[in-house]
Amino acid sequence: MHQTGARGVGSSGITSVQCLSRILREYREIQKEPSSYWCAFPINMDEPYEWHFTIKGPAGTEFEGGMYHGRIILPHSYPFSPPSLMMLTGNGRFEVGKKVCLSASNYHPELWQPAWGIRTMLDALHAFFPTPGEGAIHSLDWSPEIRKKLAKDSVNWHCNTCQETNLEALSRLSPEDQATASKESLTHSENPLIQHINNCINESKSVEKDKKKNKETEKISDKDDEYDNTENSQKSDIYESSSLDITNKDESSSLGNEGQSSLRSSSPTQHLGTVEIPPNRLPPKISQQSIAWSFLLIKKPSNILEGVATLIDLLIGILLITIFILFVRLFSTFIL
Repeated sequence: MHQTGARGVGSSGITSVQCLSRILREYREIQKEPSSYWCAFPINMDEPYEWHFTIKGPAGTEFEGGMYHGRIILPHSYPFSPPSLMMLTGNGRFEVGKKVCLSASNYHPELWQPAWGIRTMLDALHAFFPTPGEGAIHSLDWSPEIRKKLAKDSVNWHCNTCQETNLEALSRLSPEDQATASKESLTHSENPLIQHINNCINESKSVEKDKKKNKETEKISDKDDEYDNTENSQKSDIYESSSLDITNKDESSSLGNEGQSSLRSSSPTQHLGTVEIPPNRLPPKISQQSIAWSFLLIKKPSNILEGVATLIDLLIGILLITIFILFVRLFSTFIL
């Protein structure tokens, strides 16, 4: 339980007096009209700058049935400066022992308004639970299964400072307070801080939608460009192939005309030797002649002069062979 005692203001000046009077006024309002979603109180009434709270998980979410404990630190310049808030119970949405990043916290002092208070802050936290973390500071995006397990375990979580569990803290709410949950759910959206957070969320969603639309339009334009490029390339290929076909037809027709003229002007033997005969096969007569000449190791003469020279080479060869035979006979006779 929280401690109560005599309220001491001290000599801190008019700002501290205004701060303490504002904090005590909020405390009396919360005690007079408690919330059905949470309970909050200062730890020490002599120094009411540290508050503890226990908040229920939103119904219809993976946090339903959970009871989460946290701490609020109010600055000495409150309400002109924003408070800081941190969770002390594991929940899977906010890191434990780390300051929660909210528009109403000291992470965004430029957004804080003095008209906001502890009630608006905790109502905003309750509405902020089921929203995605999306990489925000000290935010978590754990799976629904883990969050449900943490919600079940959070009921019996014990605070050493308050000396009570979350269930004991929320059990102090009267049945009448529990019955006002449906009524509060209707007026919950009227909280200016919640409206501000919802506007920020809607703006971020609209920005994401615009980014997705831009990406989709870029993809469609890229696909159209690719389609146009492929269509143009196909047209160019068809044009090139048709032009090649035309040139091939022209060349074949010109070759056909030249071949016919050469056939008319040349003899059948020349035609067979130059055009029709494959490189690995010759007609029988030419093959026999080539074999005979290659057997004699003599080059076939192509004209009369080469024939005379070939004949002279044959005679010289015969003469040399005859001289060799005579030399052998004389040598054999001399030896015998």
